[in-house]
Amino acid sequence: MKNASLKKKRKQLVDKAVKLPAKPGVYLWIDEDNQPLYLGKAVNLKKRAKHHVQTNHSKIADKLTQEAKSVVHQVMQTTPDELSKAEKVRVRALKPKYNALTFY
Repeated sequence: MKNASLKKKRKQLVDKAVKLPAKPGVYLWIDEDNQPLYLGKAVNLKKRAKHHVQTNHSKIADKLTQEAKSVVHQVMQTTPDELSKAEKVRVRALKPKYNALTFY
């Protein structure tokens, strides 16, 4: 993906991420075929999801930006431990492309 089109795509994804609530929960970046790319947990969904696509801080972030179509989320009013458990269960079930399954 060329630099200009990557920049445009990054802006589109940031626009989607900033629509997420600033609440705790899990989020999932999906591709054009609605396949899971990356799943994470966050105390602030908006801030965390935006971080993934806002800058080119890693090769994985660039790949995620290139492939992602949208982000979906689930707000969870729970403890950090429960968020971690929810993340692990979902990663094991969905097997997102860019999650390191060895950690789950």
